Amino acid sequence: MSASAILHGLDEGPIQIDVSANVPLNGGSGAWLPATLPMAMRHGMELRLAGPQDPIALENAAGVQSLLDSWYSNLRSIEIVSVSDPVPERLQQRGVGSFFSGGADSFYSAIERSEDITHLIFVTGFDIDVDDEALSQKALDGARGAAKSLGKELVEVRTNIRHMSEGLLDWGTHYHGAALATVGLLLGDVLERVIIPASYHTSDLFPWGSHPELDSLWNSSSVTFEHHGESATRPEQVERISKSDAAMDHLRICWENPGGAFNCGQCEKCIRTMVNLRVVGSLERCRTLPDAIDIQRLRSFRPEHGSAIFAKQNLEAMKTHGIEDKELTAALTWMVRTAPLWDAARTIKKAILRR
Repeated sequence: MSASAILHGLDEGPIQIDVSANVPLNGGSGAWLPATLPMAMRHGMELRLAGPQDPIALENAAGVQSLLDSWYSNLRSIEIVSVSDPVPERLQQRGVGSFFSGGADSFYSAIERSEDITHLIFVTGFDIDVDDEALSQKALDGARGAAKSLGKELVEVRTNIRHMSEGLLDWGTHYHGAALATVGLLLGDVLERVIIPASYHTSDLFPWGSHPELDSLWNSSSVTFEHHGESATRPEQVERISKSDAAMDHLRICWENPGGAFNCGQCEKCIRTMVNLRVVGSLERCRTLPDAIDIQRLRSFRPEHGSAIFAKQNLEAMKTHGIEDKELTAALTWMVRTAPLWDAARTIKKAILRR
């Protein structure tokens, strides 16, 4: 099953967004609003939506625009031109889905909300390039194994949405939450509620593509979204999932994937998760990551805001669990202390390039 939308009026000419899945997709009322709204806001252009649109989604779009406009100087509120569609009557019972990449946050939501969740949603084309068939298959096989172990039906989605935003919007900062919302709305014939696993803890929130204040604003009359997991730090999430055989057998957290590796064990995200697992005494149990942490590799990273947040959480978790490791503590402390300097340097460089 597949659905498509064509965007007109952008500098590059018409752009086609394609989504396919192993379940029915409904590309009608309101489904394409999240995918197109940030792009129109970036261009500062009127958004004209073809066909009748969901009235609840249109009403909520005002809140989306207000929030994004207040967060980002390069996204401006725009006019949406559309025709409102009567709210459809839905008699059949539908399921509850949770987005599932195989990472720590998605495993945490899948386990914590297991009694509610009926489906896990795995998307190819978000963190893995839709054209990388070999890695996509590895990740999909892992997701299938995890879903089977957890007793959930796996919704398998493929899309080029991320490609369509490249060069226009930053994926993490501006767009990935909107892309998740479009996929969730397209699944409205199958799911009535969709859980979006949290990226950050409540105490560490900042403007980001998926956020507790933003995700539910993508609600329509047929699908509601729930941001979940922000009350637990990443070390707390990993401690919870470390008790799950499914997570320890199928955890996939790498985004660099050199040479098509499922987890490289060398990138910042891999190593930070390995630290999480070591703190709770489960690193050796995880079948998808190395048993040893490369401290020198950890010290080589240029820390960004997000990685500094997780480094600080790991330092606090080490104290809580009584873990004494001078080298690891020094490396994590270095990341926390130097992150503001790297952020300042990047800000200055961007200002110079804009002149």
